[in-house]
Amino acid sequence: MNLSDYLKPEDIFQSIEDAAVVLDDAWRYLYINNNALPFFNKTREEAIGKTLWEVFPEMKNTAVALKYQTVMEQKVPVSFEMHWYDNRWLRVRAFPLQKGISIFATDITKEKRAISEFEEISEHFKLYTEVNSNGLFYLDHKGKFQYVNEKLQELTGLSSAEILSNTLTQILFSQDKKKQEDVEKLLIQQDTINDICDVHNSTNDTRIQIHVQAIPINVKGIPKGYIGSIKDITENIKAHKIIEESENWFRNASNNAPVMIWSTDANKRTSYLNNTWLEFTGRTIDPESGMGWLERIHPEDQKRMLKLYNEAFEQRRNFKAEFRLQYHGGGYRWVSAVGKPLYTPDNAFLGFIGSCADIDEKVNVYQDLDNKIKERTKELNEALERERELNMTKSHFVSIASHEFRTPLSTILSSTGLISTYLTLNQPENIQKHLDRIKGSVKHLTDILGDFLSVEKLEQGLVKVDYSIFNLHQFIYEIKEELEGMLKAGQEIICILRGESLVQSDKKILHNILNNLLSNAIKYSDQEVTLKAEVHENHIYLSVADKGIGIPKEEQEQLFKKYYRASNVGSIKGTGLGLNIVQRYVELLNGEISFESSDKGTTFSITIPKESNIENVARRNYNISAI
Repeated sequence: MNLSDYLKPEDIFQSIEDAAVVLDDAWRYLYINNNALPFFNKTREEAIGKTLWEVFPEMKNTAVALKYQTVMEQKVPVSFEMHWYDNRWLRVRAFPLQKGISIFATDITKEKRAISEFEEISEHFKLYTEVNSNGLFYLDHKGKFQYVNEKLQELTGLSSAEILSNTLTQILFSQDKKKQEDVEKLLIQQDTINDICDVHNSTNDTRIQIHVQAIPINVKGIPKGYIGSIKDITENIKAHKIIEESENWFRNASNNAPVMIWSTDANKRTSYLNNTWLEFTGRTIDPESGMGWLERIHPEDQKRMLKLYNEAFEQRRNFKAEFRLQYHGGGYRWVSAVGKPLYTPDNAFLGFIGSCADIDEKVNVYQDLDNKIKERTKELNEALERERELNMTKSHFVSIASHEFRTPLSTILSSTGLISTYLTLNQPENIQKHLDRIKGSVKHLTDILGDFLSVEKLEQGLVKVDYSIFNLHQFIYEIKEELEGMLKAGQEIICILRGESLVQSDKKILHNILNNLLSNAIKYSDQEVTLKAEVHENHIYLSVADKGIGIPKEEQEQLFKKYYRASNVGSIKGTGLGLNIVQRYVELLNGEISFESSDKGTTFSITIPKESNIENVARRNYNISAI
């Protein structure tokens, strides 16, 4: 058996997703594929053999007619867009044939939105039946007729009452028990029905062949029934003969189609590729035949496509896929492929026929849009997270302020009252004691406000690094003097300094870091606090060590989180923000912070990269010194 004996041009044209027609050199319609029929106000049989001007007389002497005449007379292809009669837009490509032209049209109008409610579908369906030349019907979910139009009654020779009392299989498939069983299974499965059957018209005692199509209706996932149509295809044989006589013309038209057309034999070997395919790949027919086409598919898509291809062959079913195909330039482009099984008139399987369309530009547009959506979503999520953090900071501030402000404010109020009393009694020693209490309370309030202001500035990205050259040793003495007022009885700050005194860094940020660490060390310890500063060739090393209460081992991972305070702090006041602020300040200086802690004390260590652009400044080297 030779595949070419059964591979008809109409099979090739039926696989094309576009509307396609062929006209001879006398402008007569020789072929109209299924996708073109919706654009005609006649059936295929009514149009075949008639001229373009007879079918569409209003097209004479128009710009469209002139374009078609250019193709016919000058033998050059044209491409253009036109507005169709039912408010649709088409992209038209016309190609010259040996004796005539082929026309391909793509509907470029946006798809109409699907009708979601069954009642709305029914209303449109009834309106449609009033002007339709086919037999139309509506079935309930059990397959029983609920509505038929007059054309269906005319084709079957039965009245509406006779039809509505029966099922689809009883009226249309009663002569073929096998088909009757198959259709009943499809009804149960809520599957599409697409079949041909013989019907005896009792009115005129004739037997006609009809094409039955029905699709299931689901409203919000609930099966409601079927809508369908029947069409008398008895006269299609005449049109089929015309198509058979024009086989060579159609093959020529397929080679000029804007899509890649292919076919295979029953053993999966490629048997036909049109010129569009060969031009796209830049290869001849020989290396592409057999399974050679698989080599042109992108390696990442080959396994998936081979699996889909084999399954479609085994199950004899249509398939559709998108993959990357190598083109003559050496790169890859995305294509959309469709394929369907091909049979002889006696239903013998011949292989597959299909087409591939270049969709690379559309895929790239979708990918760019998807990337932009992901990027914008990420930005919005980050903005929402920043807003959430800011709201949390404000909430914590209100909570902490209402609790922490009460005690120092009460202390200030109490002490100011007592100072008035002691002034009257002339007791300066008691006055000084309460002045010190007021200073301590004010400092506590200042520390709380300072922590929250620092967090807010860090959250909003308002803290900028401002490098300057300064004397690190003198800087540390100044911090030590600032904090001496916080020291408890018997406490002291021991400073150990090594290396050069002049450094370049952000003095304000370093001050905030050391102030926070030293204040904590004094607050959570009753003994001496040791501050080390070492200037090395490439970095500055700082450490603060205390002999205080330490940090419980099981809580150390939480230490740098905002608002976190260890469980052993007892009544010692704090906001839980200090170490979080320190960590973020260290990160601003591209440094690192770590700590070691036990029940004998805690040591925080900081390493900051050393800025090296200090020029013409005398440097002093120090040995180990203790103060």
